[in-house]
Amino acid sequence: MHPNAHVRIAKKVAIDIGRADLSSTLEYYSVIPDKWRDFPHHTGGRGTRRIVRRVLRARNNYIQGYDNKAAAELGVAFHYIADEHVLVRGSDHRHTSYESKISRARLNTQYIDSMEGKKATLGYITTKMSELSNRRYLLTPETALNTSYQICTSIAKSVFGSKTSSELQLILIELKKICIEKMKREEEEFVNKLIEAARKDKESENSEGMRKVANKIIKTLSFFDFRFSRNIKRYKERKHLENSVKSYYRQAALTSKPYKDWYAVETPELSIWTEEVKPKLLTVESVVKAFNLDKQRIKELEEEAKISILRFKDAEFVKREDVPKIVAEAKNKVEEYFKTSPVIKEPKIEAFVEPSELDLESLLRSFLDDGRLQRAKNIEDDELEIVKETDKLVEAAVREYHIVIDFEARTILHDCADWSKMLLTKTFCKHIGKLFLSLDKEKAASMLRKIYTQKDTWQFKTYSGTEEVHVQTLGSGRHE
Repeated sequence: MHPNAHVRIAKKVAIDIGRADLSSTLEYYSVIPDKWRDFPHHTGGRGTRRIVRRVLRARNNYIQGYDNKAAAELGVAFHYIADEHVLVRGSDHRHTSYESKISRARLNTQYIDSMEGKKATLGYITTKMSELSNRRYLLTPETALNTSYQICTSIAKSVFGSKTSSELQLILIELKKICIEKMKREEEEFVNKLIEAARKDKESENSEGMRKVANKIIKTLSFFDFRFSRNIKRYKERKHLENSVKSYYRQAALTSKPYKDWYAVETPELSIWTEEVKPKLLTVESVVKAFNLDKQRIKELEEEAKISILRFKDAEFVKREDVPKIVAEAKNKVEEYFKTSPVIKEPKIEAFVEPSELDLESLLRSFLDDGRLQRAKNIEDDELEIVKETDKLVEAAVREYHIVIDFEARTILHDCADWSKMLLTKTFCKHIGKLFLSLDKEKAASMLRKIYTQKDTWQFKTYSGTEEVHVQTLGSGRHE
C-alpha cells in the first residue's frame, strides 16, 4: 500500500484502542519496511510468518513494560498485513494505480473481532491471511483499506490486552489450595509417625532385663537413633513438607507453559513455612518464650495429667491443641498468686494471647499503663507532626520532642523526661502512644506486633540530635 494508507490505518488503530500516546510510533514503523525495500507482496510471497513473528515480539515487549518497543513491532506487522490486501504483484501494470486508489479510499469504523490469548490471536492471523491468499479476484480499494484496518485493530486490542490470564491465575490458585491440603495431610502423617516412634522408644526404655538389652542392640543395628534424630531435625526445619512445595512449583510451571509467550505468569507463592499449614507440634521452649511462661509449670501440668509432653531425644514438644490449655492454666495460677499479692499488679491478658489476635488497643496496653495511655489520647492532634512514614522508618515530633522508630535497626529514639524511665522496661511514654494512635489503625497494629514479638532484639534509646535523621521541632513550650 501507499505510505499514506499505512499511516492512516496506524493512526486510527492507536486512537481506537485507547493508546493515542503510541500513535507516532505505530505510524512511523508502519511505513519503515518500504525503506528496507521489503515488498513480499510484489513477488507474490506471503508475509504471514513475518506478521506472526512481529506480533509475538510486540506482545513480549508489552508484557515487560516496553510499550513503545511493542508499538514499533506492531507497526511493522501492520505494514505486512496491509500489503497482503494488495492482491496485485509489483510487475502488474495495475499495481500503482490500485495502491493509489486504496490510499484515497474512505476509512470507516469496522466491527472489531474480539480475541484473547496466543492461540486465538495467531490463529486469527493465519486464517485471515489464508483467506486473502485464496482469493481469485481483487478487493475494491475501500474494502482492502477497511479490512486491513479491521484486522490490525483486532490484533492490536489483543496485543495490548490484559497482561495476565484470569483463567490461568484461577487455575494456579486452585493448584495452591490442593497442595496446601496435601501438606496438611503430610503434617498429620509425619507427626503421627513421630509420636508412634516416640511411644515405641519409650516402651523399649521401660522394658526389663535381657529384653531391654536386646531392644538397644536392635536399635543400634537398625540405625534407629540416627533416623529418629534426623526426622526430628527435619520436622523442626519443616523439611518434611519440602517435596510438596517443589512438586507445586513444578506443576505450576507445566500448567503455565502454554501461557508464557503471551502472559506474565504470577505464580502464587508457597513455602514450607506457610501460615496455612501450622505445625501440629511445638517445642516447649517456643511456647515458654512466646507466652512468657514458667517451664516448670508446664511440667507440673504433665504430672497432673492435664497435658502430655512428647520427648524425642533432646527435644521436648507439646501438641498445638494443648497450648490454649497450658496458657489458661498458667493464667489461672498467676491470677491466684496475685490475689494474695496486692503489691504487684496483675499482668495484662495480652501476655497470654497470640500477637496476631491482639487489636491496636490491646497492643498499646502492653506498652503503656492506663494513665499514660489516657494522657496519650488527651494530646491534641495538631501537637503531633509525622515527618516521615514508611514501612522501614517513622519520624515524628510531638510538641518539641523527637521520635524516631527505625524498623531496620530495631531502634526507638525519643527525648522526653519520662522516656528515660522507660528504657530498661522497654515500655512507652504518652508521646509514643500518641504517635501510634495517630497512624492508620491496621498499619499501627502491624508495627506494634513487630516490636511486641521481637522486643528482646529492640533497643530503646535517648534521642541525642546527632543521629542521621531529620525531625522538625514543633511547639515552643515543654509539657510533661
